[in-house]
Amino acid sequence: MDTIRNRIKKNYDKISKWAQKHQIEAYRIYDRDIPEYPFILDNYKNHFVIYDKSNPLIERDKHNFELFKQSIKNIWGESIPIFIKYRKKQEGLDQYEKVSSERVELVVKEGKAQFLVNLSDYLDTGLFLDHRPLRYQIFKKAAGKQVLNLFCYTGSFS
Repeated sequence: MDTIRNRIKKNYDKISKWAQKHQIEAYRIYDRDIPEYPFILDNYKNHFVIYDKSNPLIERDKHNFELFKQSIKNIWGESIPIFIKYRKKQEGLDQYEKVSSERVELVVKEGKAQFLVNLSDYLDTGLFLDHRPLRYQIFKKAAGKQVLNLFCYTGSFS
C-alpha cells in the first residue's frame, strides 16, 4: 500500500500547488500511473471521485481497489468524502441515466469560471477535467462575445 499511497501523495503535492496558483479547485491527481492500480482519482475541493477502470475478472484489481481507497483515507482522513464511479460501456440515453439520487453538488472554480458539479448522481460529474485547455482557449477567444454551445449538457464547454 505504501507504493500507491506515496504516488498519490507525490502527485497531489505537485499538482495542488499548480492548481492553487491558477485558482483551480478541481483537478486530476492520479490517472492509472501504476498498471496494478488501474484507477483515476479526481479532487473537487477535497471531495474525491474514484473512477474504477479495472477489469472485474482480475482478482488483483479488486484487492488493489480497496488498497487504493484506503490510501486516500490514510492521506486525507477516514471521513473524507469519496465517490466511486464504475466505468462501463454505455450507449444512447443509458449514459445519461442516474446512478444515485444523493444529489451531492458542489461549486468549483476554474480561474474566473464557476461550475456546479454533481459528485454523486451520474457516471460523470458534469465537468470534464481534461477539457480544461479547450475551455481556456475558448475563454480567451470569446472575450467580449457570446458563445452558444449546442452540444453541452453540463454547463461547461465540450
